[in-house]
Amino acid sequence: MAVFAVLFTFVIWFALFAGFLILSGYGLYRMAQHGGMPSPWMAFVPVASSYLTGLLAERAYYTYNGRVRKLAWWSVLTQLFPLVFLALYMVSFFRFASNPMAGEAEFLGLLPMFFLYFFSFLVPVALYGYCLYYIFRDYSPDNALLYTIVGVLFNIGFVFFLVERDTVPVSVTGFGAYPYGRPKYDRWHRWNQIPPQQYGPGGYPPQAGGPGTTGPGDYYRNR
Repeated sequence: MAVFAVLFTFVIWFALFAGFLILSGYGLYRMAQHGGMPSPWMAFVPVASSYLTGLLAERAYYTYNGRVRKLAWWSVLTQLFPLVFLALYMVSFFRFASNPMAGEAEFLGLLPMFFLYFFSFLVPVALYGYCLYYIFRDYSPDNALLYTIVGVLFNIGFVFFLVERDTVPVSVTGFGAYPYGRPKYDRWHRWNQIPPQQYGPGGYPPQAGGPGTTGPGDYYRNR
């Protein structure tokens, strides 16, 4: 009976974990599909999902600034920073613990590594917030700052990804005015490419439309 209870508890927790993983990655998955990005299934894989987040941010950054900024791989690498510093800290700690002659001075020597490990979390969080801002500026320009602040503070950026998962971003439509809301993709990744009004802030309004379009050409094919 006890074995059955343990097994039942494990199944429940596994189902909850899998459900949350699917829910938290589905919005990013759909955005990647609509955008024609490689391997959208990575949205459901921790750390690897950061690559897709970085790609979405790269596209938005290019649209608004006319320059390429490599954010995808940096988003993945910075996610590994805490693991690296944790490993270094654990090595230093075990050396201290296994040394019978270690004293207060050796213990205090662990503090710098501990603080480096603590602050290593700030780098991926800062880059994540930076990427979120450009993504939301692409998908929901009017709410970009609000979505970013709430998404970073409460770690619920995936909720806004779910909300905007089928929205056609500025990097695809161009800088058009949509008084009744931004256009949406259908299940076949199609959308109405005739906006009610066009205008071009700056000197780099994206030309044409369709999945992956960021400017004069297809960013993902020419990077």
